Amino acid sequence: MIEQGADQTAILEMRQKHLDASLGHDIDTLVETFTEDGVEMPPGGPAVIGREAYRAHCESMLEHTGDFSWSFDIAELVVSGDWAFERGTFDFTMADGLQDRGKYLWIYQRGADGQWRFARTIYNSGA
Repeated sequence: MIEQGADQTAILEMRQKHLDASLGHDIDTLVETFTEDGVEMPPGGPAVIGREAYRAHCESMLEHTGDFSWSFDIAELVVSGDWAFERGTFDFTMADGLQDRGKYLWIYQRGADGQWRFARTIYNSGA
């Protein structure tokens, strides 16, 4: 069970915005949910550092990805000041039937504008 305060609600709303953008292949919205100095650490590849590198990474990934679906099971969502982390598992299914199940750790940061964004993300197969 996730403690449901105002910050947790704001994070979950931003996270849903990010998920909807990924499903809709909306690069601009994906990038908007990532901090300027954010770092994504995808499996089997180098770290993606900074918003512009994240844009290029998203463009490349979505260019080679058709329709897909995600589902997440949150194990923890903890807020401490302007930082928060979320840990859980995911299921990913592509339209062609390819499936992946794994785990993730996302670190969020609240910006000067009061908005929560992804600051660091890592995920891999094998829940």
